[in-house]
Amino acid sequence: MGFSGSFVVARSPRSLAELSVVRAEAAQPLWQAEDGDWRILQTAGPVEAGVELAAETGAPALVFQVLDSDVVFARAFVPGGRSWHCAFPADMALDYEVPEKWIGEPGEVAPRATGWAEAAGLRPDEAEVRAVLERDTDPVAESLVLDLVHALGFRFQEG
Repeated sequence: MGFSGSFVVARSPRSLAELSVVRAEAAQPLWQAEDGDWRILQTAGPVEAGVELAAETGAPALVFQVLDSDVVFARAFVPGGRSWHCAFPADMALDYEVPEKWIGEPGEVAPRATGWAEAAGLRPDEAEVRAVLERDTDPVAESLVLDLVHALGFRFQEG
């Protein structure tokens, strides 16, 4: 049995584990890192409140949910709503019976994801975003999350 939990990415001057919306989810913090004012937090247990996270921070946010180290559900938010979403890798998502319309085509998701990242002030690599979305889980889906945030322009350092 692999990892099931979340990765949360948001802009905040303090640890994401301290935000009221994250505390309300009662997800146990496991690991965190930072890139300037951007933070990433890995939790045991789900974090669902992406819209609320973007509202509380007043900035874009990402929420990744990993299921058994096999599949990632990615959702991107801006204050006021959702920006883009997908599930990857597609073959594993299909094995978990995720509807194809929710998985998204990498060629369609990558431009939306890079547009979100550019609007957030990052320098994404659209070709690399697409490559990550097309990659197989190797060896675990958590590595795909970290590769995707890197492709979106984040340079997290453990803090």
